Amino acid sequence: MNKISRSGISATGDTSGSIRRFSVATVTLLLLIGSLAWNKTPDINKAEVNQVQGIFIFTDCKPLSSYTYLGTINHNTSSWNPQYTNVRDKIIDKVRKQYPQADGIIFYLNSGGADKADAIKMQP
Repeated sequence: MNKISRSGISATGDTSGSIRRFSVATVTLLLLIGSLAWNKTPDINKAEVNQVQGIFIFTDCKPLSSYTYLGTINHNTSSWNPQYTNVRDKIIDKVRKQYPQADGIIFYLNSGGADKADAIKMQP
């Protein structure tokens, strides 16, 4: 007859209790790692941001990193040249004058309507 001691090893040297605990712990760890890997979303929504005149330009998107909102610039598109680069450059000029500490702009462009942009300061 085998007697099991408090250590889980029988008097005859059987270690099945220890092996069973090790196996359960290993399976649990593998399931945990697998579930974490399964829930990870692919990084398909990340991109490199362009800089124009030293300012980060966010058009139809927002920065993933933290930032401080400084203010909003409104721009009337009734100018003689409503092309994107012209509107962008005019808004950059306005931001530089009103918010010289800004290092990013989030654009909200509206075809045929008033455009606006948020001046932001990126957090380190």
